[in-house]
Amino acid sequence: MKLEGFDIFVIDVPWRADGRDTSLPGSRSILIRVRDETGLYGWGESPVSAGASPAMLDQARDALREAILPAFAAREFGSFDAVADAAGALLEELPASAYPAFCGAELALLDLMGHRLRRSSGDVLGRPRQPVIHYGGLLAGDDAAVTRQAAALRRTGIRDAKLIAAGDLATNLSLLDITRELLGEAVEIRVAPGGCWDAEEALDQLAAMAPFRLAGVEQPVPVADVDGLAAVTAAGIVPVIATGAVVTAEDAKNLAARKACDMFSISISRCGGLINAARIHRIARDAGLGCQLGADAAEAGLLAAAGRLFATRAEGVRWCEIAPGLPRLADSITEPPLVPDLAEPARALRGYGLGVRILESKMEQYVSQRISVS
Repeated sequence: MKLEGFDIFVIDVPWRADGRDTSLPGSRSILIRVRDETGLYGWGESPVSAGASPAMLDQARDALREAILPAFAAREFGSFDAVADAAGALLEELPASAYPAFCGAELALLDLMGHRLRRSSGDVLGRPRQPVIHYGGLLAGDDAAVTRQAAALRRTGIRDAKLIAAGDLATNLSLLDITRELLGEAVEIRVAPGGCWDAEEALDQLAAMAPFRLAGVEQPVPVADVDGLAAVTAAGIVPVIATGAVVTAEDAKNLAARKACDMFSISISRCGGLINAARIHRIARDAGLGCQLGADAAEAGLLAAAGRLFATRAEGVRWCEIAPGLPRLADSITEPPLVPDLAEPARALRGYGLGVRILESKMEQYVSQRISVS
């Protein structure tokens, strides 16, 4: 497989909210298309953080255009292993801030190779282990909002849910009381304060939340506070899940060696793609740590496909997140659409490459910028 060139598409996709189409802040994605000498295409996706500034979008686009894609241009690959070796070598040279941008390029290469070989890109992760996965629910906002959300989730029969926690304890206890009452005792609930506590506050709040029988707490302290994360983990009040602290393989090794968490939340984009996500998963398994699948705030579908490949092929993924923006996508640009029905298990993807295809006729109406890299 000889690469002939890349196309970068910045897309501004409207999302459906309350029955209306609206342009929400940060509802952008960067799609990457790679073509080979036979005319086959592969597609990947790089997320742009919710609420991202134009400068952050420019940084991701320029990293692809100036550093990442030229490193792959005119290369020849004959196998998934060859793609993995090249991707792994380049990823080690990049700063962690460039990992989400790199993810899109890697996924495009794996998608193309999968179509060339008539195999699933998930084969880089190993054989399929789960025929289906179950996505969890998300709860966020004030008492009224969480009441509405929990009531809707109860009707789907979900197995787990994540509550976005606030800074103060009184608010969190009120939200948990609503959540537990509406979802019942069988649903696993974890809280995500987003690193807004220090270690002392985390221990106090988690101790007060003990009656709600939490299944986990995500990143209770700031990402850089590994000592604080280790202290909360050592207390053993609630299983601790490292999220933003897990980006590189070295991050994972350090957290495991420090016994700074009980689980890793593995986001395909944050970790730089499927290949590095698989490395981090192996580190977790070797250290006896659990894993969950993380997701971005808004995805166009390709990242959701990559996440499903990971969750159905990586052993022991306990919980699976779906991008909260994805179910509100006004008009899916992938076939099949990746919008899950939370009332039903999501089936493993079986097609070639990432298992989905981009509907270019629908995508084109959302393209705000296109750049070719040869």
